[in-house]
Amino acid sequence: MSNERVKRGLLAVLPDGWSAERLGHIGLFLRSGGGSKQDEVDDGLPCVRYGDLYTHHDCRITDTRSRIRPDRVNSYTPLRYGDILFASSGENVDDIGRSAVNLMRGRAYCGGDVIILRPAIEINASFLGHVADCASSRIQKSRLGRGSTVIHIYDEELRDLVIPVPPLDEQQRIADILDTIDESIQASERVISKHEQVLEGILQRASLGRPDSKLSTLALADFCALSAGRTAPRSVPEYYGGGIPWIKSGEVAGSSVLTTEETVSAKAVQDLQLRIVPSGTPVVAMYGATAGEVGWLEIDAATNQAVLAVEPEHDRANRRWLYWALRIGSRRMLASVQGSGQPNLSKQIIGATKISLPDLEMQLAEVARIDSAHASIEAHRATAKKLRGIRTGLVGDLLSGRIRTVAA
Repeated sequence: MSNERVKRGLLAVLPDGWSAERLGHIGLFLRSGGGSKQDEVDDGLPCVRYGDLYTHHDCRITDTRSRIRPDRVNSYTPLRYGDILFASSGENVDDIGRSAVNLMRGRAYCGGDVIILRPAIEINASFLGHVADCASSRIQKSRLGRGSTVIHIYDEELRDLVIPVPPLDEQQRIADILDTIDESIQASERVISKHEQVLEGILQRASLGRPDSKLSTLALADFCALSAGRTAPRSVPEYYGGGIPWIKSGEVAGSSVLTTEETVSAKAVQDLQLRIVPSGTPVVAMYGATAGEVGWLEIDAATNQAVLAVEPEHDRANRRWLYWALRIGSRRMLASVQGSGQPNLSKQIIGATKISLPDLEMQLAEVARIDSAHASIEAHRATAKKLRGIRTGLVGDLLSGRIRTVAA
């Protein structure tokens, strides 16, 4: 059975001593009970919601976002250590059946729209969690999904999902490696969350242009030069690809602008009198999907007509302070836009936005604190991203047997 399925292409050829097994051979499938959000309390019993399998858990469940009232547990399905939970519905076929293993030893429950695999053979719980949601398993689950608007997957189909199963000692070693990486990623995410709370506190305490009767209040147009660019005619090919960065509104997304999708030529700059906005300038997306987003230029660049550069007078405002002030004030700008549909800002609306200006010394002190907290967050995000890349490569190699673990 296993060798036949390997030959049929569900899995690559496995090492000696490994087998390819259907989940139906691993254990029994159960359908979960229901319950509702109204059952949730702050200090109740752990409960896994099907949506959390997409947003909160990544292969392993060690804690839950939701907790339910003890007197409502009869409406839910009790979990056991080692149960695999599959989301039975979703919005797209590629993510259907997202799964995670329950590694909680105490009482825990799950809500509706969850399929539970309860192992009936000896198998490492953490290993099973990793392999049930690895790339080859996700591909199989995507082929099993049914529906169009809402995608569903069913236990009778999951029974035929095939996974590689190495010997128990190798399962343990593989799980230990992947668990260590996952724990490092989670530790980075916890640090990021804490630093984000610190940054939010700093932003709340900082003046950052908020109305203050003790400070002078000016419209942006009173102390800033505001300039938008334009789009060169597409009918003139030599206007494009000349190496001069050209920013579109979709590239302004609340962070630093380091590169651009397109460039323009020196001829376009000369013929159309495009202004090159200097590095170290805040820019605002005026319309499009990112309307109201504020970016920080790390490069000299031209812009299209949907991007407004905001350059303060040197003796009135620090550019970096103004960037953070604009980020905080972007909601006020969007709220001032009248009409329905996608919000559109304009040079006039942004220019009329009033902010309170502390002295330059206070601005520089606030920028130093904010940038320090922000840099720490970005450093930890880079670490987490690197770890995820390492994990992605290792999962495929370890779970296919291309890389073998060695007993200590």
